[in-house]
Amino acid sequence: MIKWYGDKLFTDVESVMHSRLNLAGAVVVDKTKRLLNVQGRPSVASQKKGKKVKHSRPGQAPFWQSRLLLESITQESASRTEERVGTNVKYAPWLELGTRNIAPRPFLRPGLSQSQKKITQILTAPIK
Repeated sequence: MIKWYGDKLFTDVESVMHSRLNLAGAVVVDKTKRLLNVQGRPSVASQKKGKKVKHSRPGQAPFWQSRLLLESITQESASRTEERVGTNVKYAPWLELGTRNIAPRPFLRPGLSQSQKKITQILTAPIK
């Protein structure tokens, strides 16, 4: 008689993939936070409430005026097969995608694209 272990195999593979997706999400969070921590050459300095405020150049990751955006970058498991990385800061989409008046200053998409090689290594490593 042949024993079928397909259900156990599926559960084991799903568990491994969940762990790997979680690790891949952590890689993207780390890379995104590193991009936000790099303060390149400012394009403009303006006054806001008596303080000089630096603005990033279009296409650069945004300069942080406070640490709110930086500290808000998190990940969550949407399911056993889906990991999400993002922020709940209201103005983040305006920085990431731009507006009618502001050129994009992306940080999430570059964080993901610059993590692709590491993510591929994590997800394609042999299961032991």
